Amino acid sequence: MLSSVARYADDSVGLEKALRLLQALCTTIIGLSVSSGAATTQWAQTRSELALGRRYFRLLKWHSCWSVAYQKFNEQQAPAGRLLEVGKWSFLGLYFFLEMPTITNAMGVTSYSWGRMLEDEALTCWFYGIAFSIALSLYQLFELSFGATAQKTVPKEKPATEEEKTAVSQSEKHSAVKKAEEDRKMASSKIYTQLTIDCCDLLIPGAAIGWVPAPEAIVGVAQSISSAIAIRQIWDGIRSTAV
Repeated sequence: MLSSVARYADDSVGLEKALRLLQALCTTIIGLSVSSGAATTQWAQTRSELALGRRYFRLLKWHSCWSVAYQKFNEQQAPAGRLLEVGKWSFLGLYFFLEMPTITNAMGVTSYSWGRMLEDEALTCWFYGIAFSIALSLYQLFELSFGATAQKTVPKEKPATEEEKTAVSQSEKHSAVKKAEEDRKMASSKIYTQLTIDCCDLLIPGAAIGWVPAPEAIVGVAQSISSAIAIRQIWDGIRSTAV
């Protein structure tokens, strides 16, 4: 257990998600506060420090996002799926790229007047990126469901020869069908998990730029849910690879 915790602490993505969860809890507490006293100011300062700490982890994340977008563009897949994949990673990369120059303002080193405008544009790109991700998940669910339905409705062809009848046993057929069903359920579960994360995260940039009329407490709760799910995924991955 302790070794798994240590490995999680060494994982930069996992550490960033842990800071994100703490930031979300601060947002929830601030949103539920009935007065704006010294305690609320302290929570707001804590949230700002946590948000700044997270930005160091994603300073050059735009490069990996655009690399994935380029890779997806060159993959052989359906045009609709390719468009959604490229749109998702391109907008996410643009979000990180536009956010990068404003880090000195967040640190208090500079006070550029264009910083606020650039952050709003970055948040808009983040909103579009999440929207593309949601559309992609819905498309993948439709594709998965359509493929399973088509597989069930395809008529079974009779073997042409006696050798073909005895080549594959009934147990092998049953195991193949069972494995395909398990793979489909696993893929569907991953898509639903990503869809839940995206739906929660959509409130964050949406509320920040005024497109989603969500109270601060609701945004904090949504961010907490998505962060907790992401932390669980990373934790399960670390536990599964533990020796």
